[in-house]
Amino acid sequence: MKKKRILAMILAVASCLSLAVSASAANTPNRKATDFRDFDRTAWYAEAVSAAVDNGLLYGKSSSIIDPNGAMTRAEMAAIINRSFGCYAKADISKYKDVSKDKWYFEDVAMACKWEHTTADRTRQWPRMRPSHGRKP
Repeated sequence: MKKKRILAMILAVASCLSLAVSASAANTPNRKATDFRDFDRTAWYAEAVSAAVDNGLLYGKSSSIIDPNGAMTRAEMAAIINRSFGCYAKADISKYKDVSKDKWYFEDVAMACKWEHTTADRTRQWPRMRPSHGRKP
């Protein structure tokens, strides 16, 4: 039952993510979508993006840019999923060569791996986002 709930949440988040809205390390969760200069109140994404910002799922790429039409990275997706589930425990990801400790997303990747939003492949590269359903690579 727990796996079904997690899968349902991942699918719901993925649906929202199809809007190609970006999360980031601006670390300003108490913002409104209208604070971002590239947010358009009349755009097709306005309601969804506004709700995501209001609920602390999206922080923006900077203090003034949310990039609602931009492509989302796997790190941004991990951050949104972590915020959606309230994930805080972290895995040891020191073996991943492509996730540097000095990057904003290091903590979010560690949380995503701990909660198995994603799994690593045998090349020690953090893979594209995919539900792992508890399977090991």
